[in-house]
Amino acid sequence: MKRTIFVLLTMLVVFVAVFTVLVLRPVPKVKAGHEGCSEKMLKGPYEFTATGQESTGYNFSFSMIATFAGASGSNNLTGSEFNAYLADTSKQYVDLSFTTSGSYTVNPDCSVNLTIPGYETGFTTGPFDVPITLNGVAVDTGGDEVAGIWYESGYPMSGTFDAKRIAQGQWNFF
Repeated sequence: MKRTIFVLLTMLVVFVAVFTVLVLRPVPKVKAGHEGCSEKMLKGPYEFTATGQESTGYNFSFSMIATFAGASGSNNLTGSEFNAYLADTSKQYVDLSFTTSGSYTVNPDCSVNLTIPGYETGFTTGPFDVPITLNGVAVDTGGDEVAGIWYESGYPMSGTFDAKRIAQGQWNFF
């Protein structure tokens, strides 16, 4: 009898302890006054990678250092160290850059729209006949990462992309 009472009392103490921890644990709160996202949150260099497929089913990928001008309040986007690979032709584009025609917008709901120029408007040569459109979302409101989908309508290709903020500095890729 004493043993049964001891077991029941022990179970009751454990139950009360667990219940107390669950009830009293700190609960994360939403910050008051959150104003959403803006162009200014994307600033500086980002490692940018994208993969996808052409309409013929061949794989296509590209990467670059994308630099957002958020700190200046403009929506300019430039790209350097741009590298692309088209599987159907085994064609590679290496170390290209664009300094014009790239742009981006960041909406208050943290959705992001980017445009990378085609060779007619920003690249002197390159894989894109016309500008490509990228639609994504800022993964966090600090602007450290953007992820989403992209497409190019001139030569139908589409896929996914990810851009992560990197430290300022000199970048050389081989």
